[in-house]
Amino acid sequence: MLPKPSLTRLLIAALCTLIVTYSLYIYVTSNTHADTAFCADCMHYAMSVEARIVSAGNVRGNAQFFRYALDTSCRGVLFTSKRCVGFRRGFLDDVGRYMYAVERPYEACKGIGACG
Repeated sequence: MLPKPSLTRLLIAALCTLIVTYSLYIYVTSNTHADTAFCADCMHYAMSVEARIVSAGNVRGNAQFFRYALDTSCRGVLFTSKRCVGFRRGFLDDVGRYMYAVERPYEACKGIGACG
């Protein structure tokens, strides 16, 4: 036969259950997952642009080719989610800066506000 649980034990169990449930709710509703995915998409886009620049013979100072690389790197999920349109606009706001900054994708994406 099991001993009858005391009121103190029941209150502690209820409190722990409440804390775990509330913690799970906060975890699920937080925006960190969306922010991380947004930053990762920007970094993927910047790396694709960088790969096009390098594969074309490292034409880093050519602003026209940079615009071409921005246009042609917008494919797949980035295109269907329309995220690359915002990334493209951010990079085109300062072509002189970002045609060199895409060598370091995180810093480039941080510069346009896609990564925190």
